[in-house]
Amino acid sequence: MGVVRPSQTISGFEITPLTNGTFKENCYVVVHLASNDCLLIDPGAEAPFLQEHLDARGLAPQKIVLTHGHFDHVGAVDALMERFGIACEVHANEQRLVRQAATYAFRFSREPLRVPRRLTFFSTGSALDWNGRSIDVLEAPGHTAGSVALSLGGAFVFTGDALFHEKIGPTTYPESDPAAMQRSVANLLDSLPDDCVIFPGHGRPWSIGAARIWWNALRGPAPAQVIF
Repeated sequence: MGVVRPSQTISGFEITPLTNGTFKENCYVVVHLASNDCLLIDPGAEAPFLQEHLDARGLAPQKIVLTHGHFDHVGAVDALMERFGIACEVHANEQRLVRQAATYAFRFSREPLRVPRRLTFFSTGSALDWNGRSIDVLEAPGHTAGSVALSLGGAFVFTGDALFHEKIGPTTYPESDPAAMQRSVANLLDSLPDDCVIFPGHGRPWSIGAARIWWNALRGPAPAQVIF
């Protein structure tokens, strides 16, 4: 059963985590308060729950963006694309993982998954447009080859499965790369300001400043989050 987590208001945006699915993945509903424009990040599962939340708030998202293509982040995408008539964007390096999403969903959860169709693929170096607002794409490979973090103006960042609270993303899956993960986390911490709020793919938010202190204090490999 999905859970609506407390919202945060940051720089004129309201961010609401909707924890959903077997693996407690965080879908984020991002609302620009002045316009009521809505963006969805990583709608992973429980499409009826996500739709009910949006409908209850009178929100009609303009687009979906994915941090990566693992099945626990894409399970509700096809239904929401159809329901709202919107596009979903994901890095081009995630095409194979998205195509395999139903196979992995059955393997790890025994649950059916409808693979999203007609996705829009962006490439390295892209910035995405959301009704005239720029979504900064920060490359974060390691967990998967095309993993990215997504930020609006450096005020907050969606790190997917690259960086969690005092843990990094696991690198034991096909297309994972442990060395790339270390570089990605270091680059994220170097690229964003201390007060930038981190919204991870699983678990609770924290800040770049707190993450940088944790990272610099490590005396050995960073612990990896267990997901599935």
